Amino acid sequence: MKPLKILHTSDIHLEAKVGFLGANASEFRKQLVNTFENLVNVAKEQKVQLVLISGDLFDTPFPSNTAIEIVKKTLLNFAEAGIYVALIPGNHDYMADGSVYKTKDLSQGNEKIIVFNDPNKQVFEIAELRVRLHAKANTTQKSQTSPLPQLNGVAGQNPQDDFFNIALAHGSFEVKGEKSDNFPITQEEIENSGFDYIALGDWHGMLDTGAIKTRAFYPGSIEPLAVDQKNAGNVLIVSLEKGKEVKVEPLRVGKFEIVEFELDTSKTENILKSLEESITVTQGASWIVSVVLTGTKSIEKRIEVEKIEEYFAGRYFLFKITDKTELKLTEEDLQKYPEHTVIGKFIEIVEGRGDLDDLQKQKVLEKGVSLLMAGN
Repeated sequence: MKPLKILHTSDIHLEAKVGFLGANASEFRKQLVNTFENLVNVAKEQKVQLVLISGDLFDTPFPSNTAIEIVKKTLLNFAEAGIYVALIPGNHDYMADGSVYKTKDLSQGNEKIIVFNDPNKQVFEIAELRVRLHAKANTTQKSQTSPLPQLNGVAGQNPQDDFFNIALAHGSFEVKGEKSDNFPITQEEIENSGFDYIALGDWHGMLDTGAIKTRAFYPGSIEPLAVDQKNAGNVLIVSLEKGKEVKVEPLRVGKFEIVEFELDTSKTENILKSLEESITVTQGASWIVSVVLTGTKSIEKRIEVEKIEEYFAGRYFLFKITDKTELKLTEEDLQKYPEHTVIGKFIEIVEGRGDLDDLQKQKVLEKGVSLLMAGN
C-alpha cells in the first residue's frame, strides 16, 4: 500500500476582526488571504495527496460573498492540481441556519472537494487514496460534548482492511486535567479512538496532544490572530504508512512573526533606551512585537504607553505594550495630594477603612491611585 502525505491546516479565520492591530487590520486580512491561497503552491511543492482543513476556515457562519468566492476558487485550485481537500465547520463558522455551509455549494460538484456539511453523513471514502475520513459537522457555537466519541468504531477493525482511517475534529484539548470549556477533547478519547491520525482544529497555536497510539495534532492558525499566538504561522505535513510510525512535521507558511519581550521597569531609568537595546529583531513589516512591562513604578515615574508605542511605530508591523507594572506609594507620595483633590479624597477614604489592615490598605491605594492617574 502506498504511503499517504497530507497537509493539515485549520483556524484560518478569513475576515477575522483582529482589532488588536488597529489601523493595520485591513492589511493583515489581505495577507491572510494571500497565505491561504498560497497553500495550493505549498501542497504541490510538498507533493501531498490530501489537504485537511479542521474548522474555522471562516471567522463567522455568515462570511461575505467575496470570502466565499475566494474559498471556492482556492478549493478548485487544489482539485485541479489533483489534490483532494476536505473541510469541516468549526465553532466560529458552525452550521447555523442560513450559514455558508448550509446555503453554499463549496464542493462545486467536484469529487475531490469533500465538505462535511451533513450531520448525518460522518464518513467519506476516497478509494483512490485508500482513505476514510471521519467527521461530524459542528451545528452549534458552543457545546460540552466531545466531537470524538461519536466517531469511534474504528478500533478493532478488520486487520485485512488496508484503508487509513483519519478523523477531523474541531474542539479544545484538555491540558493537564483542566477541563476545556467548548467541545472538550481528552487524551483518553484520542488514545482509544483507533484512528491512524486525528486532524484537530480550534487552538491557534501548534500543539502535539502527546497521544501515543493515535497521533493527534493542532496545526495552529496560518497567521497569528492575537499578540500571544507566538506558535502560529505553520501547517503540518503528515506522512502515513501502514506498519510505520506517523510522521508529523511543521512547515512555516505565515508572513507575520511574533516577538515577545518583558522589561522590568524598576531596573531601568530610561525605558526607551532599554527597549532599543533589548529588542534585537531586525526592523521590518513582518514583525509583531509584544512588550510586557513589569516591576514597580512611583508617582513621579509615570509610564506613557501610547507615547512609547508611537515612538516605535513604523519600525515593525505592530508594536504593542502591555503595562503590568505596579504603583509603589510611600508616605511622602501620599502627602502630595491634598484632600480637595480626587486622589486625595480617595486616599482619605481608604485610610479610614477599619476593615482593612495596613498591607491591604497599601495595595488598595496603589491600585486605586494608579487607575486614577491613568484617567488623568
